[in-house]
Amino acid sequence: MTLFHGTQNDTLTLHVGLCLTPSEVSASHYGENVHEIEMSTAGLTIRTIGSEAWDRDNQIALGDDAESLAELASEGVDLIVYQDEDPFGRTHQTYRIISSDALSRLALA
Repeated sequence: MTLFHGTQNDTLTLHVGLCLTPSEVSASHYGENVHEIEMSTAGLTIRTIGSEAWDRDNQIALGDDAESLAELASEGVDLIVYQDEDPFGRTHQTYRIISSDALSRLALA
């Protein structure tokens, strides 16, 4: 699957907690540099999260802190998918890397 990450940085360091979207346009709302990433999800435990994934008022999403990342990883989750919102209120789907196994499946295109 092809995913994207938008940032102001020229380079991207892949890491646990990284957020990706299947929409190149949505990624561009986060920064002028959009990085294309290929990911194989075969064999990963993927959890789809509803609106409880984030606190819209405070812009805090599940996986933003080490504690929630560790909790999800302890439950065997590799990747979470949820409806997110960029800083301008536009919604998009987010794939957040939870485990080192999921991280090992990423390759910058």
